[in-house]
Amino acid sequence: MNYVVEVVRSSRTWQGVIHGAGLRASINIIKAAKVTALINGRDFVIPDDIKLVTPNILRHRLILSADLELEGVSHEQIIDSILASVEAPRS
Repeated sequence: MNYVVEVVRSSRTWQGVIHGAGLRASINIIKAAKVTALINGRDFVIPDDIKLVTPNILRHRLILSADLELEGVSHEQIIDSILASVEAPRS
């Protein structure tokens, strides 16, 4: 859960993001990651489950600055950068 909280928190403080994700995004990421784990035959979530579902949940929740949009930076690029910057748990 801490990993998801850090990812969502980073979306709110990321340079060029005017409005980041909130509490409901965290809840939905966790729910979607649990479903992904179940579909894959596991009763536990791994960081890859979170990385898989996060872009779909955060994509419409981030509002990018005009500068980023003019530079052609996409939501996917920002989300990928956020996921790369937050260290995933190892255990």
